[in-house]
Parts: sequence; C-alpha cells; structure tokens
Amino acid sequence: MAELFKAGSGQAPTPLEEENRALAREAAAQGMVLLENDGALPLREGRVALYGSGARMTVSGGTGSGQVRVRCTVSIEKGLEEAGFEIASRD
Repeated sequence: MAELFKAGSGQAPTPLEEENRALAREAAAQGMVLLENDGALPLREGRVALYGSGARMTVSGGTGSGQVRVRCTVSIEKGLEEAGFEIASRD
C-alpha cells in the first residue's frame, strides 16, 4: 500500500503520478465556478501588474494537512509569462 503514495525518485513521472495528475486536473476543472464575467476574462495577452509575494512565491497547497508534494510548481508570474504576458511590475 505504501507504494501508492510514494513519488518516483527519477526525473520522469511514474505512471501513477501521471494518472494522479490527470485526475487532479479533472477534479479542479469540475470544481471551478465563475461567478460573474463582465468581459474581463479571458485576459488578452499584454502587460499585467502583479502585487504581493504570492504572485512570485506561489503556495501550491498549504501547510499541515493541506501540504502538497509535487515535482515542480509554476508561480502565477511564471505562468502568465509563459502564456505570453509581460509583467509590468518587478520587485
């Protein structure tokens, strides 16, 4: 049973990790709710300003029982940059 929760130690994700990743993505998509969109979303590529440490040091889970262990995380800043946005504010 312990093998089900053990992440691989190599560079490539294990098949179990890939399966869990797909399940987590599906659950996240089904759990999202957009309350109101007055035309602001989706954002168009351009300049955006990010404020607060969470934009650059994004917490992927939580602490204690909410802790998540992952191979890699993408900060909000990096995700926006990879999507083609220019970050207007730099600390």
